[in-house]
Amino acid sequence: MKKITRPWQATILAVLAGLKMASNSIILLLLLFVRDWFGNWLSQFDPELIVITAVKPIIFIPLIASILISFFFMRGLWKGQRWAPILLAVLHGLALLLMGLWTLSDTRWAIPFAIMLFIVALEIECWVHPFFKRKK
Repeated sequence: MKKITRPWQATILAVLAGLKMASNSIILLLLLFVRDWFGNWLSQFDPELIVITAVKPIIFIPLIASILISFFFMRGLWKGQRWAPILLAVLHGLALLLMGLWTLSDTRWAIPFAIMLFIVALEIECWVHPFFKRKK
């Protein structure tokens, strides 16, 4: 029997999830350990951004949740678990629908819309790939 390998689309999606997890972790560490410096640095661009460091606990909860969700999606895509590309395609499809509505009124959303469309196409390709349909 021929061994089914992970599709390149799943590898790209898992790496993107890992990059999201890493970037959110860096932001979380910046907010944790260099809060004052980070707040002052942000305030030079826009004084209202110093609020980010003032409401630290409110920001930590979504960041930690995003890190955990990214980890589980990354792990699911890497191991070939069927739920990962299906759930990602559904969630990104909803985001694509909302972005499509915004693109109608503001063309600045056209490039992110095209990128998201490409990501959804990769997820659908993973969805139908035999690597995600195999019996464990």
